[in-house]
Amino acid sequence: MILSFGFFVLFTFFIFGVNFILIARAWITHTKDEFVNKDKPLVSILVPAYNEEVVIVESIKSLLNQDYDNYEIIIIDDGSSDKTFDIASKHFDKHDNVTILKKVNGGKAMALNYAAQKAKGEYFMCIDADTVLVPHAVSTMVGKRKPGVDAVAAMVGISNGCKIENGQPVSNDIPSKISTRMQWMEYCRSYVAFRCSLKDHNVITVISGACGLISREIFEKIGGYKHDQLGEDMELTMNIHSHDGTVQFLSETLAWTEAPDNISDLSKQRVRWFRGALQAFMAHPKLIRSKGNFVFRQLLLPYIWISDVIGVWVEIAAWITLFYMIATDAFINWPSFLLIWVFIMLGHYLNTVLIMLFVKYKLEVKYTKFHRALFMGLFEGFTYHFLYLYWLVKSHVFEIFKVSKQWNKLERRGFN
Repeated sequence: MILSFGFFVLFTFFIFGVNFILIARAWITHTKDEFVNKDKPLVSILVPAYNEEVVIVESIKSLLNQDYDNYEIIIIDDGSSDKTFDIASKHFDKHDNVTILKKVNGGKAMALNYAAQKAKGEYFMCIDADTVLVPHAVSTMVGKRKPGVDAVAAMVGISNGCKIENGQPVSNDIPSKISTRMQWMEYCRSYVAFRCSLKDHNVITVISGACGLISREIFEKIGGYKHDQLGEDMELTMNIHSHDGTVQFLSETLAWTEAPDNISDLSKQRVRWFRGALQAFMAHPKLIRSKGNFVFRQLLLPYIWISDVIGVWVEIAAWITLFYMIATDAFINWPSFLLIWVFIMLGHYLNTVLIMLFVKYKLEVKYTKFHRALFMGLFEGFTYHFLYLYWLVKSHVFEIFKVSKQWNKLERRGFN
């Protein structure tokens, strides 16, 4: 029993150690991306929308406010039951470079593939309808795309708590609501540890649905988005890697999206994300065994399996062991246990603080009320972490027992 919990402790410190190494590498090696491409190919911005009447206007306004002068916008209403199509038609039907389509509901992947068939661009920029782009988003992704790159991903910021004007935040306030603030810290960690540290090694596992640039050539080569995936954006990214494609990462926040502001919606989203990630990894098992891109295929992907899949059950086993020992009055050296737990919490907190400082000072995202996140990081390991663990377990169980796949539409509050 003690060995089981001891293994969990060693496992946890191994994960912390890897993260600290990656964060340190990001601090040392990170540089700003330069403009290397002067061409201005036609970019088709594809916007799938399902029941997005609250946010669709602000989102499309941000697209019309782009400083890039060679693009078209295709809005595809995926059988909404609200007034999304009517509102979009009323505001944007007269714009020459805006096309508004409507189809029977079939899911985001089918909507994007349908829009891609109608698009004329050499590149597709797929964004969610609850997203606003900064005015230089398209020009930056096109201009900083390196030669030979098949797709470009960028950082995504949380708009909750920010004031949005003309598609751009005029105040970068860290969210005031506790659940949203936790998500903000989660976003920071997901973008910094791997993406900023290893961005020159083609290691991106997901081109966010909120903002991504994909060449028509690779899109058609891989057959577009798969309809049977809950994480269609991650599956598409892994499929690009399976076809020896290259995904570039820009460490700039070019898109802002509305995060769930209640636990119920957050739970739905995270279970879908985690289950979608598991599906995407399982759909491309040969990536780990195949040659090429050693950092991604032989180092990063096995580490993700160890930390995000196996690690979940290692921790569950450790907690079951601990509760069993307590229930059976087995001897527990409580001073040693509490000391170990303090070190684990300090390791997690230091990890989080270093990442947040990296975002603020190296990526130069000037968030206000920064103390909110620093303070909240002290309690995250006692609260949000266990919700996170529950969602991971739930997603694995759902996938193992093939529970019906549902997107679970989230409630929108609207920007500002």
